[in-house]
Amino acid sequence: MHAPPPPPSRRRVLVVDDDELVRNALGRLLRQRGGAEVLLAEGSGRARELLGEGPVDVVVSDHSMQGETGMSLLAAVAERHPGVVLVMFSALPPPEASRAVAEGRLAGLFRKPHEAAALVDFVRRAIAPPGGDGG
Repeated sequence: MHAPPPPPSRRRVLVVDDDELVRNALGRLLRQRGGAEVLLAEGSGRARELLGEGPVDVVVSDHSMQGETGMSLLAAVAERHPGVVLVMFSALPPPEASRAVAEGRLAGLFRKPHEAAALVDFVRRAIAPPGGDGG
């Protein structure tokens, strides 16, 4: 007799935003409505540390942050961690973000704060198991 396989692990989402209120609120939404394990980073330095500690499935980043921009961070993630779903959530996304979506370098672009629910739905679908509809 064989033991049943372990349940699939929860998918991991990294949220990068220097605004603590936005970061924590989005993290809560993704945990509650998206069913994800959520990692929070206040900037690119902490994001890179968390990425070095283990794989993530999705990275959601603001663009306008102190130090490195979200576009720069997401480009570096794409280079070092192929296959990670990259999403920008920003009140003022740069013009190149729309081009990156059109070219397939970003999976999604959502505007703060009005498109938070759409972002959560997008992430939920992105981390759904194959054959699942994400809810």
